Amino acid sequence: MNLFDLISIGALIFNLAIGGFVFFTNTHRAQNQQFFGLSLNVAVWFVCNALAQRSTNSEEAVFLIRLSSAVYIFLPVFFNFMRLAITGTETRWMNIVWQSRLWIIGSALIALLCQTPYFLQTVVLSPHSEFHAVPKPVYGHGFHLFAAYSILVWASQIILLIRDLKKSSGLRRAELQFTLLGLAISIFLGLVLVVIIPILTGNYQSVQF
Repeated sequence: MNLFDLISIGALIFNLAIGGFVFFTNTHRAQNQQFFGLSLNVAVWFVCNALAQRSTNSEEAVFLIRLSSAVYIFLPVFFNFMRLAITGTETRWMNIVWQSRLWIIGSALIALLCQTPYFLQTVVLSPHSEFHAVPKPVYGHGFHLFAAYSILVWASQIILLIRDLKKSSGLRRAELQFTLLGLAISIFLGLVLVVIIPILTGNYQSVQF
């Protein structure tokens, strides 16, 4: 077990613990439900990344990286679910989903793109040690569409959260501030690893799924 594995396991446990704690403090509260849903989405992303890092053949690595990318692109959708629940705009699941339908459709289309060779062509397993090889994804031109959509959807969530924050006060404002902090951390980690590093370096094999 290497440092990446330890960090992934620690982050996974912490994420699920926080999500579970918030959810079980009041299972009927819409905000708690949406936070738990977001925590599960992040947890699945962590698991996909960890499994992809430990893949022993390229076919398995391709599948896991495509799955990881599809899960990642739905993160802002779950943030939008939580934003709507916190602001009180919508509290019922079906209404929240309906209000987010454009984001859901857009993310679903990008998730489908992630499953094609146009997004990810192959994965090269480069020797790292005598025990483990590091998967290096070889991305296609569809990665640019994935990156553009990712930047657009995260930027939109920031704008909407800041707008709601200015209109809120008390507990609702505190919850939005907490959400904004979580959003900032997710955007920083996601965009740096998935989008910015490959664009700046011109090396799309450096993408960390």
